[in-house]
Amino acid sequence: ETRARVWDEGKALLEGATGRELEAEERQTWDRINTRIDEIDEQAWIEQRRAALENPERIKLVGTDNDRIVGFCVGGPSRDPAFASHGELYALYVHPETQAGGIGKTLFDQMKQSLREKGYVQMMLKTLATNPQSRSFYERQGGVLSDRATSFEFGGKTYPEVSYCYDL
Repeated sequence: ETRARVWDEGKALLEGATGRELEAEERQTWDRINTRIDEIDEQAWIEQRRAALENPERIKLVGTDNDRIVGFCVGGPSRDPAFASHGELYALYVHPETQAGGIGKTLFDQMKQSLREKGYVQMMLKTLATNPQSRSFYERQGGVLSDRATSFEFGGKTYPEVSYCYDL
């Protein structure tokens, strides 16, 4: 059974082996898009991710398949002043072995619903302009490409981003 559940229900699982596998997958995702995650301080990376996840304003969901966590997503208020009234999907990761199995869509749809319940009427997200797999997924979910071009710095390099918007 594939489903999304709130973070607190899955927190114990995320702190166990499955959570470490997902952290490793997140790093491998960056490697696949030519960002060498090992060029930055790994402990600082872990602390930054955990601090973000502990922020009470953030919505945290885990995707499960037969009670095995195979993905997660995090969202909350938009961090971009140009989208100040929007909710934002900050991150969505699904283990490669379960991609194309509906878990990403389940997490995505649940995040939209959770943001709607918090009073948002639109959601935005940013993804790397050079990541065709994620762009294709977000476009299939009905995202409208924004004309706002942004970039971010990570590991001493600058990466261009694109933004997608969704009505909730």
